[in-house]
Amino acid sequence: MKKLNLFFILAVTLCITAGCEKDRQSGGSLKIEAKVINGNEYNDLIDEVKVITTHTWKEVTPTEVVTCDYKNGGFSLTLPKKVIESAYLFTLDGMTLWAGDIYANFYAYKNNIEVGKFYYGTSDSKIIARFYYCYKDNVIFHFLRYDPGIELDVKKGWNTIYFATDGDWYYKKPNAELNWYFVPN
Repeated sequence: MKKLNLFFILAVTLCITAGCEKDRQSGGSLKIEAKVINGNEYNDLIDEVKVITTHTWKEVTPTEVVTCDYKNGGFSLTLPKKVIESAYLFTLDGMTLWAGDIYANFYAYKNNIEVGKFYYGTSDSKIIARFYYCYKDNVIFHFLRYDPGIELDVKKGWNTIYFATDGDWYYKKPNAELNWYFVPN
């Protein structure tokens, strides 16, 4: 009986550990299947979704990384494994540095005119997921825009980070109902 209890405890521990690691985005490309809340109401207003990168501290021209159709109240796309990295690298005192915290913004378009933006989070925006890109593994991000004390060890490619308005951040999806929302201009 003791062996069975020990085996059960070990199995539960392994499942919990595996589940935590699974929730953390490991970099690379990132598939997004977005069913927007009340999304069918926007089918006539939106025909296209463009993902454009932004950064938090260095003035770099935003880069469009992917475009897809908006249909049936949502969109499906894959953030590519690699973005135009040279646009985000700069030299300072002979060192090549990464331009900052590059993240994806999801814009809604109709007839090539921006009509709004999408976000993934809670309905009250108290928790919002951001999809950050990094050009190599083990770079420490400094989220100066949110809190200068936050440092995250990220992987090459896209990383999902969840931010809360109370200042907390998470690799793992927090225990909250997160959905895709459309915010018109």
